[in-house]
Amino acid sequence: MLVASIALLGLLATPVGNQVFPERTIAECTAGNPAEIRSLGGRRAYSVPLANTDCGAFRISQDTACTSDPARTIQLSSGLNYDLVVRGPRVPFLVSPWLVSAQVSAEQPAPSSGTGRLSDLEAMRSRLDDTLAEIDPEGEAARAAERAESEAAIAELAAEFSAETLRAFDYEQPPYDERCDSWRTVMTSQGLQHMTRADAAEKLALPAGVTPHDPLLPCEDFQCANSGE
Repeated sequence: MLVASIALLGLLATPVGNQVFPERTIAECTAGNPAEIRSLGGRRAYSVPLANTDCGAFRISQDTACTSDPARTIQLSSGLNYDLVVRGPRVPFLVSPWLVSAQVSAEQPAPSSGTGRLSDLEAMRSRLDDTLAEIDPEGEAARAAERAESEAAIAELAAEFSAETLRAFDYEQPPYDERCDSWRTVMTSQGLQHMTRADAAEKLALPAGVTPHDPLLPCEDFQCANSGE
């Protein structure tokens, strides 16, 4: 009986064995960090990678089809919601369903402003500055100069990649499928930039009082095929 059960679990763990189960859709699963993808089977030759979501872990093949356009593949990006088409049973610690296809969900989590993390870092730096001032008061002037230089460099970098500088709204954009593309490639004054969907929306938004180029400037790169259509 035990041998038969083990054999059955082994069969269910294969794509062929999964064909006896119907496909089902699980909506709005938030993908985890791709760096946390682990393998079922350890380092063995038949180990299968698992993609983590808040709906559970799913076995994935090398290429996952986009549900709305099966000719395309999709990669799950941490923090985005996906509608998953899966097949097969889930037996804790032994068998996970296969991910058949996926598409980006229409509903997404609110973009993180990052202000909380930034405030924490600023508080840590302030405490460190206070401690150094107590330990080495004579070096405070030099540290203040270094802080000012660092803040100026950060401000310069932020300005370099601001919407007003990149002016993505002046350009025709590469093709983009909101259901199949987890990231977005945006044409800017500094060429094509690969960025998150939230960052792309921010860069493409027209700032108040700014007039876009008319007509739009061309998108010039092999990824720009069919842009502007």
